[in-house]
Amino acid sequence: TRTAPSPPSLVKNRKHDIEVVVDSFLLKEEERSRLAEGIELCQRLANGLVGIRGPGGARASYSAARACPVCGFSLAELEPRMFSFNAPYGACPSCSGIGATLHADPGLMVAHPERPLAQGAVTVGGLTPGPGSVGRLARLFGVGPAWPFKNWTEEARKAALYGVPRALATTRGFLLDEEWLRNGLTGVLERRFKTTQTPGMKDYYMDFMTFTPCRECAGKRLKPEILAVTVSDRSIADVSAMSVETGLRFFRSLSLTDRDRTIVGEVVREIVNRLGFLERVGLTYLTLDRAAGTLSGGEAERIALATQIGSGLVGVLYILDEPSIGLHPRDHERL
Repeated sequence: TRTAPSPPSLVKNRKHDIEVVVDSFLLKEEERSRLAEGIELCQRLANGLVGIRGPGGARASYSAARACPVCGFSLAELEPRMFSFNAPYGACPSCSGIGATLHADPGLMVAHPERPLAQGAVTVGGLTPGPGSVGRLARLFGVGPAWPFKNWTEEARKAALYGVPRALATTRGFLLDEEWLRNGLTGVLERRFKTTQTPGMKDYYMDFMTFTPCRECAGKRLKPEILAVTVSDRSIADVSAMSVETGLRFFRSLSLTDRDRTIVGEVVREIVNRLGFLERVGLTYLTLDRAAGTLSGGEAERIALATQIGSGLVGVLYILDEPSIGLHPRDHERL
């Protein structure tokens, strides 16, 4: 550490970390105003960054700009739309908020594994590789080109489906002169699916593809920075995965400060009221992220009632036309 009159000399081509010590004191109750002044001065000098070193030399960094003081990652001011996977502000960019991505399914593509690869093992039209390239691939992995595909080694099957590893091809002098050898049969199918302009062909290729959980968001549908926002150590995806019963316990047991209660108290009460109604009509087992299309008629009916009646409106007359349709007889009394 140097004093202001004797600044260090800087090397032109080196990235420097320059720190300015604005104050040094032992923190006591009577020094709180001095601490606040020092932090404000640090923020002005370093664009919102503050470093504090304790008596034992331990260093802590802070940022007033919603940014990580270590890596510099920043996050815009949080808005409700950022927590919706239906809006680009919050949706995972990899799967566009769907939670799953479409990939070629080897199990659907190789419908006849008892046949050789060049003789009908793959049932996707126009995707069967030629015998010459199959023979070269077979020799590379020490398998027979006329063997049933299921009898190939796992390494050889992976190379056929997902491409020959570049490092192996370079080491062995193997020529990756065909697309399927570079990207595998699954890669060829996925490329054709993305590039075809013919609706009929797109539908045809779809028959050999399946949705798998998005690798980026693990099926949670939101950006990683949004999933990093937590309440009681739970992200919005964690809360959505709870059952009605678990969710009710979670919101009832939230520990809120007076300031937090002023901000979100009404919201929490409304959530508890809605979940409480679902509990009373026997839907405690449903998870909050349950897809509407998977609900039974009775479940959908009770959720609709919870939405309308559970809102607690006054001065409103509700006329329920056969609300018990689709319900199990044991749920009539609860309703």
